[in-house]
Amino acid sequence: GMENYQDIQNLLQSTGAVAAMSSEALLETPNLFQESSTQITTPQERFRQQTDFAKEYLRICATKGPPLPGVGSSSFSVVRNHLFKFLHRYIHSEQPDLRDRLAGTNGKHSIRTISQARELVEDLEERYASLSDDEWNALSSTAPHASWYRRHRKPERHVHQKVLSVPVHDTRTGIEERKREIKNRIEDLKKRRLSRERGQSSVLM
Repeated sequence: GMENYQDIQNLLQSTGAVAAMSSEALLETPNLFQESSTQITTPQERFRQQTDFAKEYLRICATKGPPLPGVGSSSFSVVRNHLFKFLHRYIHSEQPDLRDRLAGTNGKHSIRTISQARELVEDLEERYASLSDDEWNALSSTAPHASWYRRHRKPERHVHQKVLSVPVHDTRTGIEERKREIKNRIEDLKKRRLSRERGQSSVLM
């Protein structure tokens, strides 16, 4: 899979492709295709990045409107879904009350508007503001498996495998060979079908 910028580079190098497409990882880290995303090296920096994603997204929603037509809860559900992905590693297990508020299952404290969503992000930031480096490193949210991208994977499962560097020309040669094999199989199937048709014609005559 493509979880980070280096994964993309490994993919392009090993396949010889000129482009790559992502889905899941982009929902959590929209800057996936930017080399600057590799500059995140501490839990504090990652936290700041994810909350900044959430705040910038809410700013866009407030000025441009929700990303889908409609008003009220039907439209806010789209906003809610994006916030869940940006903030997953923090609210999923460490801040379950914020998770429930965002999910709309916390009664009168549930989040249903853009302004309430901003307040939730601010609340989240305040809860982590005074942590020491040791406290940050002890949090479950710092573990790789805490991300949205790895949410369905067991902690002991390795997401990345060693990527073997394959020269581009070798990869293309393999593709051409595969194309020839498929072409030959198609020609063989055509010959068999023609032979059967001729046989059936002889019987009818």
